Amino acid sequence: MYSYEVRNSGAENGESLWEHAVKREAEFNGYAGSVEHEIKTTIKPAGQPTRSGLQYLYERLAESTVFRYGMVIPTVLGQGIPDVVITTVYEPPVGFRALALGVGESYALELQGTVSATGGPTGSVPPVQLSEHWTETYLGQETVTVPAGTFTTCKVWTQVIGTDSDVINWVAKGSGLPVRSLQRAEGKEWLSELLPGATLNGEPIRIE
Repeated sequence: MYSYEVRNSGAENGESLWEHAVKREAEFNGYAGSVEHEIKTTIKPAGQPTRSGLQYLYERLAESTVFRYGMVIPTVLGQGIPDVVITTVYEPPVGFRALALGVGESYALELQGTVSATGGPTGSVPPVQLSEHWTETYLGQETVTVPAGTFTTCKVWTQVIGTDSDVINWVAKGSGLPVRSLQRAEGKEWLSELLPGATLNGEPIRIE
């Protein structure tokens, strides 16, 4: 288990707590040997009520590529309305391989599959086809200073082809912590920066 908190600024100000846990070996969409990865988020926007979320990713690491088979997002609606479960299935599985890139190298990602929902006031609805095209580019190492300290990071730029959406992630070398993230879409920007207090299995994560 690991957890970290970030400060958000730009289109939305506040703080967010992220708690990750590797749960178990699992089978998803007929693929055995994947790992169920639970992510809890607690978002505390400035001047607004705190909201929380939960999702489960199903992934497998093979050499330097992370294959993602899909995700499940259970949503509690409350007020007597049945809960909703949103399931995304990637077919074929998506292979994230930014760790294998040299500086300036890119690769294309094809996100194909379906998104379906069960529960809620209307029950199950027909699956919706998913089709997105991304490009990931490794921009090299960069020293970054955020509230949690100064880190040597790997900088990765992800573009969603055919849209104005992109995100730049600065990931700490060694620990893999998400140190900084700049997301842009529809003329807006969201900046997230790591706050002190990140832990791994309850122990502080060492800053290199």
